Amino acid sequence: LREVQRIERPPRLPVWPVANGVILTLMDLFGLRDAAISAEASFGGRVAPMSLEYQDTNPFVLAVHHRHSFAKLDPIRPISNYILPEGFPAHPHRGFETITYVLKGGFVHRDSIGVKMRYWAEKDHDTGENQPSVQWLTTGSGLLHEEMWDTSKGLEGPLQTSQQELFQIWL
Repeated sequence: LREVQRIERPPRLPVWPVANGVILTLMDLFGLRDAAISAEASFGGRVAPMSLEYQDTNPFVLAVHHRHSFAKLDPIRPISNYILPEGFPAHPHRGFETITYVLKGGFVHRDSIGVKMRYWAEKDHDTGENQPSVQWLTTGSGLLHEEMWDTSKGLEGPLQTSQQELFQIWL
């Protein structure tokens, strides 16, 4: 077992939805970091890309948390979707496993071996709480896949907002 040698906080970049991410980034710039972190936990809108050195990632393990909300009536969405699609368009992987644990909302997965599946955290009819969904992906010698946020259901509130939250682990 190795000890943690350092903890780095990478810059957070505005993404889905772009309007939220830009507002949160401006809050950071104006010294409202704690308020921005609190708002991000509620509404999402930013991600932190990681760039790690090889010696820090052997064996390779990565954990990512995504929290986003998509308002059906957001006037900026059609423009931002043209530039930055809501999800991860087709991209290759090989030689590792991903485990995706969907807490809220869901995504549509499609890959080069013909699998197309929808993963969604469904509400329990008795308790009303979300029942998580899990996807385990083995990339083997190579796989082209895409995962796009599924914002078609689960719309809540007056702005018809689709809440999305998941953790993904790469092994």
